[in-house]
Amino acid sequence: VTATDLDGPNNNLLRYSIVSGDLQQQFFIHPRSGEISISTALDREEIPHYSLTVQAADEGSPPLSSAVLVTITVVDVNDNPPVFSQVNHNLVLQEGESFGSSILQLVVTDRDTPKNGPPFSFHIISGNNDRRFHVDQGGLVSLSAPLRKKNKPYHQLKIQVTDSGHPPLSSICVLNINVTEQSKYPPTVVPLEVFITTAGGLFANRVIGRLHASDQDPQDVLTYKLVSQKPEANRFSVDLTDGKIWADDNLELGSYALNISVSDGKFTVWTEVKVHMWAASQRALDSGLTLQLVGMSPEEFLGDHWRGLQRKMAESLSLPKQELYLASLQQHPDTKALEVLLVRRSEEGLIQSLSASKLQGIIADMEDTLVLRISKVSHDGCVGASCPPRGCRNAVLLSGARLSHFTTARAGYITPQHTWESVCSCNESALRFSSTSYLKYLHRMDEDSQDFRLSLRFKTFLEQGLIMSTRGANDWGALQVFILLSFLTQGKKFDLFVSL
Repeated sequence: VTATDLDGPNNNLLRYSIVSGDLQQQFFIHPRSGEISISTALDREEIPHYSLTVQAADEGSPPLSSAVLVTITVVDVNDNPPVFSQVNHNLVLQEGESFGSSILQLVVTDRDTPKNGPPFSFHIISGNNDRRFHVDQGGLVSLSAPLRKKNKPYHQLKIQVTDSGHPPLSSICVLNINVTEQSKYPPTVVPLEVFITTAGGLFANRVIGRLHASDQDPQDVLTYKLVSQKPEANRFSVDLTDGKIWADDNLELGSYALNISVSDGKFTVWTEVKVHMWAASQRALDSGLTLQLVGMSPEEFLGDHWRGLQRKMAESLSLPKQELYLASLQQHPDTKALEVLLVRRSEEGLIQSLSASKLQGIIADMEDTLVLRISKVSHDGCVGASCPPRGCRNAVLLSGARLSHFTTARAGYITPQHTWESVCSCNESALRFSSTSYLKYLHRMDEDSQDFRLSLRFKTFLEQGLIMSTRGANDWGALQVFILLSFLTQGKKFDLFVSL
């Protein structure tokens, strides 16, 4: 970098410096000559371009300066070899695979620029003396001769890939191939139906189920493939080796149908997976009920009892069984009892509450018929002394922070955790209390085993006074009281809320 100064000898002595753009201190500039040199090694794959701000300042009084932008482009050299996406592969091939059958597509990347990267060249450098395998220049490995287990049950190939740089660089991957007998039986697979209840928010990047498939040929290795999905989109994927089904993209409400194939290398079968996504509204949840079952695991309930319970309860309530929906399934953390939240969903989309009077009559009958132990029923249609006072209602609170996921071979349920709580209101009015007034709350027995919250709001103009007292030395709890203080300042009234 060169700068000039028109001042005389006393003021035109220049000093150069790099004032910005060199965060890693990779460059050096001579303070007098302005020559820029490299102080540490550069790597184009890390930083391909630099923009240095160079300043030239004189030594006058006061000193004056100017700046210029210096752009440096790092030229590529072939310093990165091509890299296989996977270095070791374990394959199982059957006897009788046809000539030219593709068995593996190798994937290679190179961090260098195209002139030092692709096109790549592939070669089998060992393990192919009988020339039964072939790799083309696109990295596709295929059979060039039939395989026989009794002649050679195991093959190990080493394949080398070389880039186009100068000098060329290369890498090696290994293929371990086991040869098995030809399949005699096709695989069998069980269809799957998945029901998802969401409390809102995104539902993506989750495993929603796994296909259960088997094969009578003990040597067969099954592979899974997603053939199609409706509606057409890239919302789902299937693991090639274990059959796990993933929701990759956010699922919208509605139903989806997936067509998935299962292959043993010779035979291929197909099955349908249905996925139902439902967002529970508060009205729909509050219209339902929770059955607490003892002595039963979630998988046992889903596999052996849910369909019978759905059918029996639907018959007793005189409604179609498809309108009785399992909205939440969870295990109580302390008692390990199973809690099943059931909601009625009519086909017309109307939300209807389950009849409390009918429920009281059919619970005992269901226990005898279905051999179930139902220890408790929670619902909004409450009658009796243990119900909330007038003006209050029972409501379901969903927690989407943690989802329960229970599956059988044929069905899967993904649901949020739920709790019942009493919601009371004053119809947008306030109650006035004198010095002898009191509040009476009818404590429900089922609140002993749940998180219990009671919210009260007081308004007073007294500076001092007793807000609340408890009866008994042990009848105490954490209480948060909001007090509204009103005062006058300069003829204007102000309200101030104080939390105690």
